[in-house]
Amino acid sequence: MIFIFSFLITPQILTKSGYAWQSAEHMKNAYVVDYQNAEAIADGILFMKDNYGRAKQLASQAHTDALKDYSLTAKADKHIALYNEMLK
Repeated sequence: MIFIFSFLITPQILTKSGYAWQSAEHMKNAYVVDYQNAEAIADGILFMKDNYGRAKQLASQAHTDALKDYSLTAKADKHIALYNEMLK
């Protein structure tokens, strides 16, 4: 069972490094910026501050996407597909 606390749902500003950004889409579920671009990160912070409604939408979509893409069922389905592919 997944416990969800709505007060923990926050908008994301992600750099194109590591793994997290690979599931993010700029202005769909996150504010994605280039790696090591401090000015772009600052712009993202200001965008979130100045566009509260849009920031809430991004956060909500990120939450929805995470539940869909990383649920136990989704993970199990991906593993089963991988095993089936290996058996071919």
